[in-house]
Amino acid sequence: MDLELLNCSICPKQPSFSDTSHLLTHVSSKGHLSHLHKLQVRSHQEIAASVQLASYNQWYQQHGLGQLLSERMLQKEFKLAGKRAAATKRGAYMAQQGVIDQTLLDQPLPPKKIAKGQNQTQRKTVGSRKGKPSVDDDSDLDFSPVKRPRSLPLSLCP
Repeated sequence: MDLELLNCSICPKQPSFSDTSHLLTHVSSKGHLSHLHKLQVRSHQEIAASVQLASYNQWYQQHGLGQLLSERMLQKEFKLAGKRAAATKRGAYMAQQGVIDQTLLDQPLPPKKIAKGQNQTQRKTVGSRKGKPSVDDDSDLDFSPVKRPRSLPLSLCP
């Protein structure tokens, strides 16, 4: 087997692989794809990155890695489809289709649990902060992502 084929030229460690299967696994990995993307971005401004990317693309096409990856993906999909078909025959993926019992849907929901120390008439109330002027209920000032000053000068209070 060609040793040039089993080396990754764009990853920083420039790994070598024992066989094509390991190389294909690497080429489709997140790490390799991340390095490829970074090299593509750098190639727009750096001549060395552009040359390295052109060399990688030539190597990729010369050895037909796109075709090999495509075949591998089809094999995995075919294998997965076979497993699904076998599971369906066993009844593992059978969706139950039938009439829904309306009486089960009409049952009332169970009551909500009440926290300790509260009875049903107590409710949490949201009040204004101490020392802050009250704001209209229509305002969303309380929900603003911008931090408000600690206190407003009296001249600015309404």
